Amino acid sequence: MHRIAEIHPKVGHSPFGRGMWSDGEVRFRTSYREVFLPSHFRAPSWLVVVSQPESRALATAETVGRIFVPAIALGLLIALFLGSAHVRRTLGPLAALRSATRRLAAREFDARVQPAGNDEFTELGHAFNDMSAQLGHQFDAMRALAEIDGVILSKLSIERIAEHVVQRIAELVPADRCQLMIAESARARRFALYASGIDAAGAAATVVLDAPLIERLLENRDGVRESGRQCQIHTSAGAPLLAPESVAFVLPVVIDEALAALIVVTHPEGAAPNADHIELLRRLGDRIAVAIEAARRDAELQRNANFDSLTQLPNRRLFMTELQREIARAQHENMQFAMLFVDLDGFSSINDTFGHAVGDELLVQAAQRLRASVRKWDMVARLGGDEFVATLLELPDARQAARIAEHCVDALSKPFELSTGTAFVSASIGIAMFPADGANADTLLQHADMAMYRAKANGRAGYAFFEADMDREAQGRMTMNVDLRRAIERREFVLHYQPQLDVRTQRLGVEALICWNHPTRGLLKPSEFIGIAEETGLIEAIGQWIIERASRQFVAWRRQGLL
Repeated sequence: MHRIAEIHPKVGHSPFGRGMWSDGEVRFRTSYREVFLPSHFRAPSWLVVVSQPESRALATAETVGRIFVPAIALGLLIALFLGSAHVRRTLGPLAALRSATRRLAAREFDARVQPAGNDEFTELGHAFNDMSAQLGHQFDAMRALAEIDGVILSKLSIERIAEHVVQRIAELVPADRCQLMIAESARARRFALYASGIDAAGAAATVVLDAPLIERLLENRDGVRESGRQCQIHTSAGAPLLAPESVAFVLPVVIDEALAALIVVTHPEGAAPNADHIELLRRLGDRIAVAIEAARRDAELQRNANFDSLTQLPNRRLFMTELQREIARAQHENMQFAMLFVDLDGFSSINDTFGHAVGDELLVQAAQRLRASVRKWDMVARLGGDEFVATLLELPDARQAARIAEHCVDALSKPFELSTGTAFVSASIGIAMFPADGANADTLLQHADMAMYRAKANGRAGYAFFEADMDREAQGRMTMNVDLRRAIERREFVLHYQPQLDVRTQRLGVEALICWNHPTRGLLKPSEFIGIAEETGLIEAIGQWIIERASRQFVAWRRQGLL
C-alpha cells in the first residue's frame, strides 16, 4: 500500500511527519525517510508525497537481475560453443588444403582433399583436386617427352624409340589401344606397326594404307576421326586394323610433305581424347619426326661410310670387316672359302677417252654383272677405281671357285651399252684360298691381288690362282718400283738408236729404244721394266724424258747434216 503525505503550505506538517521549507531548500522528513527538494524548488500551495517500501520498489529489479545474468552467461556459452564449432568447421578444410598443398609442392600429384558439404570450401576442394590432377598430367607428359628426347639422343634404333613412344601414349592417353606406324621408307604405303593395348606386343605386323587415306591425312594434319566400319588401314594380309565397333583418332606425322608415321588411338564411341591429350599426341608426333629424321640421317651416314656411292656395293671398309668375320667363322667351323680379286682390263682407256661419266656407267654395269655371276650368299665389294673383290663362301673345293671366276670373266667380256655407244673391256681375276693362301684378311687380299697380276701377265681376260712364287715376284716388283723412281731422279736411262729406211722414199730415220743402266743389275732391256712403269704410272715421266732426249739428239743430227 502506497503511503501519501499531504503538506499544507506554510504549515509544514502532515499526518505522517513534519517538514519545513524555505526559498533555499525544502527538507521533509517522513516516517520512512528524509526527502530533499532541489534548491530551485518553490513551495507549492500543496505538496503530495507518495512513497513505498524499498524492498517492494526494488523487487522487480532484483527479479530481473536474478534472471538476466544467467541468461547472459548462457548466451555467451552458446555463442562460444557455436563459434568454436564454426572455427573447427573452417580450420579443418583449411588444414586439409594446407597438407595437400605441401604434398603437391613435393610433386605428389596424387594429393587430394575430401570436400564435404555445399559451401565455399567444397568448391575450393574440387578446384584443388582438378588443379592437382591437371598438374600431375602435365608433369607426366613433360617427363615422358623428356624421356623420349633422351632416348632419341642416346642413338637407339627407331624400333626401340617407337616402343617407348607407344608405352608412354598408353600411360598418358585414355584409350583401348595405342598404335604407332612408321613408314618403311620415304613416300611408302607400307608401315611397320608398333602397338600397345589389347592383343598387342611390340612390332606386330605391317600395315598398308590406301592412297586416298594418305592424301586425306596430308590435308588434315591436325588429325582425323576414323570409324572401324569404314577403316582404310589394313594389315599386310588384307585384314582391317580397326574393329567395326571401334573409333580411332589418327594423327599424321609429316616429313618433307610425305607421310612418315601415324599415331592411332582407339577408343569407345563417345570417349574421344580431349584437347590436352591431342596436344600431347602432337608433341609426341614432333618427337617421332625428329627420331625418324635422325634415324634416316644416321642410316645415310652409315651407308655412305660402308657402301660405295656409285655402285651401291660394300666398300673396302665394310668388306674387310665382313671378311674378318667370315675368317673367324671359317676357322671355327673348319671351312674354306675363296677370294676373287677382279680388275677390268682396258677400263682406263675408256675412262680417258670418253670421260669419267661414261666410265662410271661402265662401272655400275660391271658391278651388276659381278653381283649376278656369284651366288646370293657371296659378297661383292668395290675396293676403288676399277678393282672389285668377291668372297665365295662355303666352297667344297677350288674347282668351284674356278667355275665362278669363269662366269665372271664371261659376263664382263660381253659388250657394254653406254651413252656414247658400245664399249668392250675384259677382266683379270686373281684367286686366293682360305686358309691355304692366307690366315688373315690382309694376307688373303694381298695374295689375291698378286694372282690377278699373274692373270694379266698371262694375257688378260682370264684368272689365276695364287702360288708361292708370286710372293717373290711381288717383292721384285716392289723393289723395281722403288728403283724406277730413283732412276728417273738420277737420269739412269739411255737411248739406243736403230736406223730405219723408208723403202718408198729412200729416207733414212731412226728408232729410239730406251734401256735402263741399273746400278747393280747392269743394262736392262725395256721388257724388264716398262710393264712395271705402266702399272705404277711412272711411264709418263719416262716418256717425257725419252721425247726430250730424242728431240735434242735429232736437232744435233740435223745440224751435222746427217738427217
